[in-house]
Amino acid sequence: MRLRSLGVVIFINLCLAFVEPPSSLSWSSDPRHGFHNKRVNVPCGVTESIELACVLFYIVDLGLKMVLFGKKQVYKSKWLWGYVLVLAISIVDWLVSVTLGCNEIYRFRRLLRPYFLLQSSSLMKKTVRAIGRTVPQILSVFFLLFLHLVIFTFLGMLLLSTSEVAVTNVMSNHTNTSTNGSSGGNESTNINVHRHEYFGTNFGDSFMKLLVLLTTANNPDVMMPAYKNNRLYAVYFIIFTFIGLYCFMNLLLAVVYSQFQGYLKNSLQSSYFRLRTGVRAAFEVLRERAFDQAASSSMDNSTVSTLLTRRLIQRVDFGRKNIDVIWDILDRNRRGQLTAKQFQDLFDSVSRQQTVQHPPLSRCTNHYLRLLQKMVVHDFFNYFGLLLVAINVVIISVELSRHFDKNTFYVHSTLAAVDFFFIVYYFLEQCLKIWAIGWQRYITHKQNIFDGVITLALV
Repeated sequence: MRLRSLGVVIFINLCLAFVEPPSSLSWSSDPRHGFHNKRVNVPCGVTESIELACVLFYIVDLGLKMVLFGKKQVYKSKWLWGYVLVLAISIVDWLVSVTLGCNEIYRFRRLLRPYFLLQSSSLMKKTVRAIGRTVPQILSVFFLLFLHLVIFTFLGMLLLSTSEVAVTNVMSNHTNTSTNGSSGGNESTNINVHRHEYFGTNFGDSFMKLLVLLTTANNPDVMMPAYKNNRLYAVYFIIFTFIGLYCFMNLLLAVVYSQFQGYLKNSLQSSYFRLRTGVRAAFEVLRERAFDQAASSSMDNSTVSTLLTRRLIQRVDFGRKNIDVIWDILDRNRRGQLTAKQFQDLFDSVSRQQTVQHPPLSRCTNHYLRLLQKMVVHDFFNYFGLLLVAINVVIISVELSRHFDKNTFYVHSTLAAVDFFFIVYYFLEQCLKIWAIGWQRYITHKQNIFDGVITLALV
């Protein structure tokens, strides 16, 4: 109950970002739409009141954890210390917002809200620890990728650029008075060097283009200008893509996968070991201490009575389905006593995935109805339904492509008539399934529930 309440509070607290100014309550995400895109801003104090209630709930949750865990565990837990720090910063930032009348420029507590989700989930904590352990290996691969980009950036700047030299002769016409009275001119030569940069004008531009090429996003924009000038430039891009994409990126994926797999395996092993240790410790405590004298006198020194086990389970919230499984196992025990292995297997049966027991089919007495029931229950009936679904999709695609500019959803259109036929078939199909296998067996299959909901929505 506490975890569910905490999850609801965290969800509400995270959703406040959509309504806090500047709110996201607008039809379009483009702020340039002007009048038709006015944002709905809630009055000051509404979101602050909701956030204060969430913070108070967090404080109560933190106090319960401190009381239950004890001082030693609290001092050792980094997550609880972070919990305290984030709550303190959130309270101070909330006071600043209230004091300034919701006109503050920054709200730092928004950045800290995801921490409440992290510290409340053991799976999130394990994920963060796994990421922390993989950081050194990931950084080493990132360093290799950085060197790969730098080297090929310099190569690209040298290889993917051409220079054109234009030589022009210019005559300067001016009169020089000489001894013989002749006039002449001087001839000068201008050399213009024009560089064609097919890759980038500087290191930063070239580096970013290779980074885009490595992520395969808009890669034709990077390659095609150079490829149009010379086809051999494609060799450079092929080598770069092969080394970066198929070697280093796959190496990065392998490092992350191996680290997460190893951490997950160790985590599961430690969890299973703690579970078995706790069950064994509970067995030893029950063996030594009985709830009543009559139950303890009838037990062997190495066993625990089923009566004592029932009393223990009644005091623990295992869930209705798990308790039914345990009761069924205890009822099959004729001796009335459990050994250590039987006690361990009793709780292992709870963690195992139980198969759903489907109610038996009710057979029809009429010969023709029984034949119809066999046809509906058979797998080919489902295959025929899937075939009609595929045909329906093909017809809708063809009709929409042919009459896209017309109102295909008009009542008397061909598409509407075809859809009506298929909807009637889907409805009859679900009705036949409910009649053939029965309501109780029908709802035990998730696929039937999904098909029934979709059919009702179509109707």
